[in-house]
Parts: sequence; C-alpha cells; structure tokens
Amino acid sequence: MAPLKMIVAGQASLDSPGCKIAEAIDYSAWKALTRHIDDGGMVADNNLIERQIKP
Repeated sequence: MAPLKMIVAGQASLDSPGCKIAEAIDYSAWKALTRHIDDGGMVADNNLIERQIKP
C-alpha cells in the first residue's frame, strides 16, 4: 500500500488547493479510504444505500 499512497499523494499535490480529492488523500483519511482492502466484506461504494434512500 505504501507505493500506492506515494503515487496518489503525488497526484493530489498537482490538484488545486481545496480540491476534495486532495483533502481525502490526506494521511488522516488514508486509512478510511483503504479500509475496504483490509476487510473484503466492505464495499468500496455506497450505491446500494443511495438507491434505497432515493424517492
């Protein structure tokens, strides 16, 4: 995971300041972003939930 984090962080540094993706890549959010890799039962998106709450 460390090489991936370096690549992503390098790309994020090219994004404009205040970019939500760049903020999400911040180290404090990295664990949350990659949690689904450690737990195969977790889904990487929330489309199922979003479909259930839409009218």
